[in-house]
Amino acid sequence: MLGGMNPSLSAGMILLSSALPKEHQGIAASFISAMVNYSKSVALGVAGSISANLDREIEHDCRIRVAWWFGIGLSGVGLRILGWFVWKSRSSQLEGGWAGSEGGGY
Repeated sequence: MLGGMNPSLSAGMILLSSALPKEHQGIAASFISAMVNYSKSVALGVAGSISANLDREIEHDCRIRVAWWFGIGLSGVGLRILGWFVWKSRSSQLEGGWAGSEGGGY
């Protein structure tokens, strides 16, 4: 895998733990862990289904490549969602900070 281990679990936990008060950090870490593992399993299942249900006349390498492009597409969707959240948080910080946030933000 390019880039080594998957940093999404660590990055999600760091972002939520710095944005939430201490009493909610455990729940947030549990939620992040569950969502990361759930999304990995669903994405692998869908990619496997795509690869398995392509026409049998297509070469095996081509079917694997289609599943790979599906993963790249999911990465692009994730980056767009991330960009939207960053834009939204920056605009709310410019308007007067995090309303109701006692965790200090990031």
